[in-house]
Amino acid sequence: MAALPDMTIAAWKTPAQDVVWGYVLSREDDLTAALTEAATFKGGVARVAPVTEPDEWQQAEPHAPEGLFGDSEPLTKKQQKELEKAQKDAEKKRAKLRADFPCTVNEEEFVGQRTVTAAGAKALAAHLSVRGLHLEPGDDPLLMAYLLDPANMNMPLTVKRYMDMEWPSDAASRAAISAHLLNEFPSMLDPARRKLYSDMEKPLSAVLKRMEVRGVKLDSDYIQTMNLQAGVTLAELERQIHAHAGEEFQIRSPKQLETVLYDKLGLASSKKTKLTGQRSTAVSALEPLREEHPIIPLLLEYRELDKLRGTYLEPLPNLVNPHTGRLHTTFAQTAVATGRLSSLNPNLQNIPIRSALGREIRKGFIAEAGFCLISADYSQIELRLLAHIADDPLMQQAFNEGADIHRRTAAQVLGLDEATVDAGQRRAAKTVNFGVLYGMSAHRLSNDLGIPYEEAAGFIKTYFDTYPGIRRYIDQTLSAGRTKGYVETLYGRRRYVPELNSSNRNVREAGERLAYNMPIQGTAADIIKLAMIELDGKLDDLGARLLLQVHDELLIEAPCDRADEVAAVTRELMEGAAQLKVPLAVEVGVGPNWYDTK
Repeated sequence: MAALPDMTIAAWKTPAQDVVWGYVLSREDDLTAALTEAATFKGGVARVAPVTEPDEWQQAEPHAPEGLFGDSEPLTKKQQKELEKAQKDAEKKRAKLRADFPCTVNEEEFVGQRTVTAAGAKALAAHLSVRGLHLEPGDDPLLMAYLLDPANMNMPLTVKRYMDMEWPSDAASRAAISAHLLNEFPSMLDPARRKLYSDMEKPLSAVLKRMEVRGVKLDSDYIQTMNLQAGVTLAELERQIHAHAGEEFQIRSPKQLETVLYDKLGLASSKKTKLTGQRSTAVSALEPLREEHPIIPLLLEYRELDKLRGTYLEPLPNLVNPHTGRLHTTFAQTAVATGRLSSLNPNLQNIPIRSALGREIRKGFIAEAGFCLISADYSQIELRLLAHIADDPLMQQAFNEGADIHRRTAAQVLGLDEATVDAGQRRAAKTVNFGVLYGMSAHRLSNDLGIPYEEAAGFIKTYFDTYPGIRRYIDQTLSAGRTKGYVETLYGRRRYVPELNSSNRNVREAGERLAYNMPIQGTAADIIKLAMIELDGKLDDLGARLLLQVHDELLIEAPCDRADEVAAVTRELMEGAAQLKVPLAVEVGVGPNWYDTK
């Protein structure tokens, strides 16, 4: 077990600029959390910031029931019980108040700081910025650890791995450990990943902090109306489902639903759950039965609406910050192995866009008065990156000529003239174009398109014959991954894939899919990060601001009278964020709400 770095605790004093901070928040990934501890570390000396006890604590002082201490007689059993009860009640009250109103570090302790260097520097900088102190995140050992290996997603994992210690609960020890790791990690990063840290992840943390602090405006009335309408629709769906079942049952109960579908209605179950061995009622098991019985489409609609209601329609209005009147998400920078960002509290990246109902939720995200929203979305960036990285001439030609890539693919694979490709053939080509990066099998293609297995297998074989560069890319990536133990993006971001050498076939094949997908998806993530860093300052000059990043899409708030200018600058910077053998393309839309930007 490694020891804590040498540390002396000294009296608090105004911190210098180049100290390393340690801190404790009452809740992670929540901009409304309280800062309950902070400390600085420099030259082996840790200093713990003073905390302020809230006035509410005074309400919890214990006092005896009336008259218990008024005379010197010994307490009766009844009085003793009353006193013990009073003390227990007071302790409960005190514990609740201390949980609701914890001791906090005064934000003024950070006055004079321009940046905060810490593990999780963005979260500390965002916490302080929301409260009026506009600080930037400085160096962060967690970002370095994440670049060393994206499995290092948080400080407990990182400290356990590199110091064989638990991540301590006090701020002084956190500061000392963070300082130690900031000395150790830079020499462990190769030049490509050092550049990723200095040119991408560290500056991005400042951009994300500003996005989190700005938040996005929500039309709570609209969302609440949608929620009420969803309740009415769910009640009607429930009535219809019960009518088809011939009985009332708990639709949300997998066990009761299993009994109704497979025993009472006699539908054939093709899947069983791994944990229980029961016949599955998951969406993936119900979807193939859609045509078998009218209860199935009703159940699928009920499931989707119920999930949307519970995940978004009910909670979103309650998450609007009462001080800013806006919704503030947290962007997790070290949560996804490919380098992608994720969004927490609330997760705004999972609002469905394929269903009409999911898209309707986007109408609730609106611009401030005098402003418009601009959505800028990379078009088919992963396919364009595949064409570039696989260096396949036919696929590159299609993008360079501005062809409809799915229609072109269908024509080339099926040996047709592009003009004669029908909607079904284009859909098959689109499914394969996107599916090939995720290891789509002939069996899956056959199910997705409702075509015979032999036809699906033939389509995939001809696809790889048509685009030999893609097969070569997959083979070379897997070969290099098995030798090195990792795969990487165009910018040198690594993902370790030990599964490639597993003796278990299922594990190995899952690892193979991860391995050849990561360089494509990870490079797409890197490119949009570079675009965001470039855009941040340029938008500021135009009075506009970045609000959200949802995978390949950016949402921007801009003054209405400069919307066209902002849209043009955004497209230019995003398309110029990387120089590839095929052009990057960005679709830009403007509207009063997120929905209308599409």
